[in-house]
Amino acid sequence: MKMSPLSQYVSTPSDNESQASDHRSLHQTWLVSVRSLDEVQLAMTAQVGIIDLKEPDAGALSPTRPEVWKAVARQWEQTQRLTDCQPDSELPPLSAALGEFDQAMSLASALPSEFSFAKAGPSGCDDKTRLQQSWSSLRERLHEEVELVAVAYADWKEANSLRPDVIFQLAADCGFQRCLIDTYTKTGCSTLGYLKSHGLRRLQLIARESGMWWALAGSIKADEVQLLNKQSIHPDCYAVRGVVCQGDRKSDLCPIRLEAWKDFLCQQRVLRSED
Repeated sequence: MKMSPLSQYVSTPSDNESQASDHRSLHQTWLVSVRSLDEVQLAMTAQVGIIDLKEPDAGALSPTRPEVWKAVARQWEQTQRLTDCQPDSELPPLSAALGEFDQAMSLASALPSEFSFAKAGPSGCDDKTRLQQSWSSLRERLHEEVELVAVAYADWKEANSLRPDVIFQLAADCGFQRCLIDTYTKTGCSTLGYLKSHGLRRLQLIARESGMWWALAGSIKADEVQLLNKQSIHPDCYAVRGVVCQGDRKSDLCPIRLEAWKDFLCQQRVLRSED
């Protein structure tokens, strides 16, 4: 089936929805995980802030096939040339999950340079030195244009990894610009359920003190976002999948739920600005 060009789905953002031109200084935004070029197009329609390629059927950070990366990169690059002629239009940056470290090492060099971000899960890394070495080795395999995002798991014991606050601090010490907190086991328990508010506040403090951008993923729901806002816990990015799908996270994206989530986050930003 012939795919429509991504430019068909690029629209001019409003003042409240516009994204920073430098992806290294993104204001609070949202990320949606997608598994195919069709889902990329749905995310573009909803003006998602960051589009993340991931296969939800196979685990927390399981990668899509490299052929999907390449197809998305080709369409993204073609559309980028068109939007260069339209000052008010801007493509969202691309991100990719590479799997856990062993799998990520074998795939990293295949990730196209059109991607802005890549991430790998730290399961099995319960030692700081080993984690640092894994980050270093992975960075060497990525294109220099691709930024590695550090990942911590809220259910760190199940993942046999370091505590999230330890990983955030280590990432900050190693010069990472971005860090993600997610869940390893997709049982329905959210990151907030595992870490509670005080745990997320600790991660926010580490990120703020080091100037590190941080994203919150892991079965995040609307009522949890509202609760976190009331408690002055404000991730730089909410990363979602299941909440914008037709059923669970393994089902297809739902355009109506994508639009509803976008509107909800805009409302929350307005409420936050009024506080």
